[in-house]
Amino acid sequence: MRYRSTLINLFQMLFLSKLSFLINPKLGLFATSSLLIISLLNSLFQKATKNLVCLTSIVFLALYTEYALPIRDPFSRMIVIYSVILIGIISYAKICQLNLKKLVFSKNKSLRQLLILFGFGLIWGGSLYLIAGPNAINIKTDLNWLLILSPLIALIEELLIRGLIQAQAEKLTNPLMGLIYASLIWFSFNLSGNILLSVIYGLTGFGLSYIYKLTRDLRSSYAVNLGMKFGLLMLIRFF
Repeated sequence: MRYRSTLINLFQMLFLSKLSFLINPKLGLFATSSLLIISLLNSLFQKATKNLVCLTSIVFLALYTEYALPIRDPFSRMIVIYSVILIGIISYAKICQLNLKKLVFSKNKSLRQLLILFGFGLIWGGSLYLIAGPNAINIKTDLNWLLILSPLIALIEELLIRGLIQAQAEKLTNPLMGLIYASLIWFSFNLSGNILLSVIYGLTGFGLSYIYKLTRDLRSSYAVNLGMKFGLLMLIRFF
């Protein structure tokens, strides 16, 4: 129960951080700095949860970077954000002596199964396009580059949210709480002024986390995530 309350507190802090950015960027920078310091201080007194706090702090840093840097171009901003996340993941793996390659290839999955999951992701991405249209993403230019970088972006997302955060939350509590926590972190990270779009991406995060919970294989959720991105971007690119 104690660890469950820690998960709730971390989510509340991250949600308030993103919400404050949407209200006012300066307020967001102040709130995120304060909440990040609070979360890191808490980890000093709760050693059992320090790994999860550090992983969630990577999302805090990504949010801070998104609004702190004077970059107006959405594509360039996205590159910086995911670079920060990737550096955070690699740094965490080095400190904790974690083998990321083993994390990704921990289970044997046939190519046929992965292609089926990728196809499911394509359908999922097409459904997102039917619901939200071109507004499903905020990047209107550089779509060709976005398609090229999609495999890396999907890998970074799955490593952090499912492979690290969800797995760590499950260790502290149980698989259900891990699924819920990872879904809420994904929702907070993708929260925007568009309520419908925020809900859609929140449900998408839940679906990806549920696939990971069922398969215990990061490549399964990665295949769906990548298929979803390809399906959505291809429709926006050509229609």
